Amino acid sequence: GGYWDGGQWSGLPLCGHPVVGKVQGLYRLLIADYIPFGNEAVVGWEHGGIDDSRQHYSAVVYWYGTPKTTLTKTDLLNVGDPASEKQHQYSSPQSSAPYSILSRYERGVDHYHGKVVYPPHYETARHTPRGNTTFVLNIARPTCANQTSIVGALLRRTLDYQYPNQRHVVWVAPLHNKTLGHLVEKDWQRVGQWYTAGSNTYIHSAPSHPTAPAEHHVQTSDRRFRDEEFMVPVTGPTSLAVKLECIPNSIPLYIAHPYNFTGCATIRVQAYSMVWPPCGQSA
Repeated sequence: GGYWDGGQWSGLPLCGHPVVGKVQGLYRLLIADYIPFGNEAVVGWEHGGIDDSRQHYSAVVYWYGTPKTTLTKTDLLNVGDPASEKQHQYSSPQSSAPYSILSRYERGVDHYHGKVVYPPHYETARHTPRGNTTFVLNIARPTCANQTSIVGALLRRTLDYQYPNQRHVVWVAPLHNKTLGHLVEKDWQRVGQWYTAGSNTYIHSAPSHPTAPAEHHVQTSDRRFRDEEFMVPVTGPTSLAVKLECIPNSIPLYIAHPYNFTGCATIRVQAYSMVWPPCGQSA
């Protein structure tokens, strides 16, 4: 916006637009936009609308972490796979039958000058318009050389992003010597809400002038795959029962323009043990 192409000179601590003659620059420090990861992270930077800009870009990335692993993947539920659903005691009475999706993650340009850069792939999901989905995940201690303590668990949910503003109330219950079917209401602990704002349908507005009226061009991206994470309290190895209560909403895309879809849709759920001290590191 005002940063570029005639904007005023500015030099704030976290952002700025320095100008020297006809040479313009731009900097931003995205401190609030931290990216948590376990072992590695792939970071891409799109240069221009279709990655075709020849401007000079550079970046500095600061990494904060431990030299050893603290997250270890311990289980995987593939929704729509009969064997995986049976193994994890999956139950979702109000969910749809499994359906296939051919799409992509939000990961940059998919075609460039007629060539496929980022091909789509298939996933399987179930749509839940409302109500409870329950399953069991194994939260195990990693095979570390030193003694570690499990201090929590991370759930990573892969979802179909065509359903907007997906919200779950999350409940957990360590099974101990019980089975999922023998849990009673007092066994469940509510641990928070898992909310994913927006969807792959959005508004594009590009008025001809900053003071011109807003334009509402509704567009839908072919990026329907998305990963979201949620931390749950766990104090040791356990079989953890999880209940996701889907809460549908009626928030429109904008006034007088409701979404065509509501509810929640899950492709898979992965479980990670969080341990401390890290594997291979003394307390």
